[in-house]
Amino acid sequence: MNTLEKAIQQLHQKPRAMQWTVYGLLAMLLFLIWDQVAWPLTNDWKQRADAIQNDVQQVKASQELLEQFQSLHSQITAIGAVKLPGDKARRISAVQNIVNEILGKYSVSEQSFGITDGRVKRGTLSNISGIRKLGAIKGELQFTATPDVATAIIAELESDENIEFISVVRLNKVPGRKIKVRLTLEAWVIESSA
Repeated sequence: MNTLEKAIQQLHQKPRAMQWTVYGLLAMLLFLIWDQVAWPLTNDWKQRADAIQNDVQQVKASQELLEQFQSLHSQITAIGAVKLPGDKARRISAVQNIVNEILGKYSVSEQSFGITDGRVKRGTLSNISGIRKLGAIKGELQFTATPDVATAIIAELESDENIEFISVVRLNKVPGRKIKVRLTLEAWVIESSA
């Protein structure tokens, strides 16, 4: 018989109150060992595991962000650098010059071009940096040309960086296998702060 078995046998021979006292003391001793050793160790392991899990989530989030950026990279490259529109006077001059240059390349007749103030549609970058306001100019262009020449002129105007978009295109057939073209061009400008 080993020592532990002897101690258990002697405990069973003691009165019941003594047995419960020993069991209570053993339970209290086990609780103190758990409270002083096992609980802090378990808590420390839990904190380390939480820290590792947090690090893993941060790495995963940064990886997802990098993947999103890489998926947008080709689009960002295709769009190019963002430039603010020029002031109104320079922008009007640039639009007039490009229209005259493009029309000068082709055989057109009955041409006219006029620029008026326009408005930027509500919700379209209405304020830039809170200091300067975005405005618009509209150019009304009319000319008569063959269909091939008309489409070439429209394509060049649409692709020019000084013109944001062509909002209206009207084509009417006229005698001599030609068409009369009416275009409304729009360019954005920075309004003066005054």
